[in-house]
Amino acid sequence: MEKRHEEYAAYYNTRMKRFEGNPLYSRSYAAEKKMSDAIAGCSKLEDFRLIVEKDHPEIQCAIALVKDQETARLSHFKRIEEPIRAISSERILKEIDNAKSAMDVPAIISKIDQEVSILITVDNFISGFYFDFTAIENLIVAEAIKDEVPKEWYQEVTDSIAEQIKDHKELFQKTTLPSNRNYKSDWNYDYNLIWETRHRRNIPFPDDIVKRRIEDHKRLIGLS
Repeated sequence: MEKRHEEYAAYYNTRMKRFEGNPLYSRSYAAEKKMSDAIAGCSKLEDFRLIVEKDHPEIQCAIALVKDQETARLSHFKRIEEPIRAISSERILKEIDNAKSAMDVPAIISKIDQEVSILITVDNFISGFYFDFTAIENLIVAEAIKDEVPKEWYQEVTDSIAEQIKDHKELFQKTTLPSNRNYKSDWNYDYNLIWETRHRRNIPFPDDIVKRRIEDHKRLIGLS
């Protein structure tokens, strides 16, 4: 075996050993071992070039690595109950075998990730609900004290309450709604999403308070 051939064989053997014994990378190990065995089994380097041109083992190695990585990501997203983020891995695993060249692999991944990123963005719009908790609580406090303040301040507090509601309604109608509908044309708050694990864990309040805040939020932004 020529020196250059030996160097290539050593290189592919090292690539294979990166994944040896790692259960997360079983596909990668098998694909890299096939590549390593192929070059080691050639009598001359030219024979390996013919194998590459015929079977494209480098593409199979790239696909195997993607499958191992996305399988691990999918398992993680399912475990932490992130179904929207899991869509990317699910789609990549279904479509990556369509890759016909090394360049196809990142192209397929990039296209899917870009499309799913929009779904993730839209899903996260529900965070506007709990970001508004401070405004809701300020409104609740103002309404609670308006009958207790001195008579000369009553109208000021009442006007402040009306102004807060008016401002938040306008913000929602003129800014939030048009902006979010750039991503999803019929978007509006779907409060059912709040009870899904990925969103509920972001709200450190008991269910009874969250239920009340949903109704408070609808009033704040003019949905009730």
